[in-house]
Amino acid sequence: MFDLAADIERYPDFLRGWITARIRKRESNICYVDQVLGLGPVRVQFASKGGAVRPERIDVTSSDPPFRRFSLSWLIEERPPRGLPR
Repeated sequence: MFDLAADIERYPDFLRGWITARIRKRESNICYVDQVLGLGPVRVQFASKGGAVRPERIDVTSSDPPFRRFSLSWLIEERPPRGLPR
């Protein structure tokens, strides 16, 4: 799951409404990303900054319009496989 969430430039392939996600710059475990979201004719372009702590966490922030303060965290935890139903 971590690898899927960390594959920023593939977001348009699996996240509804994502038109583009382009990594502008990388510094160690920090990515600076330009993104465009859309719903019908409405398009929203913004920049974000993401930090990763492999394999359990990705934090994303933005203060670009339309956000005053945006924060999102992907928290990934390993779970044992489920057994077969009885």
